[in-house]
Amino acid sequence: MEHEPILDRELARQLTEALRANNEVLERQLKFGNNWKIHVRNGLIQGFSFAVGAGLLVSTLVWALKPLKGIEALKEPIEQLSTDLQRRGR
Repeated sequence: MEHEPILDRELARQLTEALRANNEVLERQLKFGNNWKIHVRNGLIQGFSFAVGAGLLVSTLVWALKPLKGIEALKEPIEQLSTDLQRRGR
């Protein structure tokens, strides 16, 4: 029973330190979130990533479909799909 107040004080000190650290992290995140330059940079990065990803996807599909043109039954639909994909990729 003698050690309980010491443990309570130690626990209170640890909790206070954890709250202080948490508040510092939240403060930094709020400052970061209000910066318009960071929002613009993130938007540009996302747009560029989307464009590159879409380009890679379309070119991979066109590349994968080209060998299937040798199958006579699939030749016309694959050519049409390939043409459509190439048009949309531009």
